Amino acid sequence: MTYTKLTLETMDLIAYSNIKSSLDSFAKRADRVVKPLASSTYERLTKGQNISENSGIIADYRFEDKDKARTLTEGIKEFKARFPEYGSKLQDIIDETRKTKKRYVNFGLEQGFELPNEIYIDALRKIGIQESRLKSTYNSVMAMSDVLAKKKKEGLTELLIK
Repeated sequence: MTYTKLTLETMDLIAYSNIKSSLDSFAKRADRVVKPLASSTYERLTKGQNISENSGIIADYRFEDKDKARTLTEGIKEFKARFPEYGSKLQDIIDETRKTKKRYVNFGLEQGFELPNEIYIDALRKIGIQESRLKSTYNSVMAMSDVLAKKKKEGLTELLIK
């Protein structure tokens, strides 16, 4: 079958989006584990606990005092406290709404259709997966995608462009 440039581009968009979604989801799952582990490790180190000798593991902590600039919100709050007559005018300007135009593209596959494996493999190739690992990476990504698809609603993916 011969595909138009738009069809090929949309197929690539679907493949990259599915790969990204799968990897992002697992990365977020890992983040939810890493953050509490890092906090626990930090606390254990500060309490004087030690890593097992000859384990090959290194862990340490340090303190650093640093000046930090106010956030925008903190700066506005301070400005309003120092200059109340101008603070209300500033708040009025901040509260004004402005029209903005958001653009979206919707994409996906019709029910029962699947992209050819080669589209996914080519997408993995283009993001730098080594040639010798393409097939195994593809199989792993698709297995992750299958696991995640059970929790994901069917339909189109909507992506904010601008």
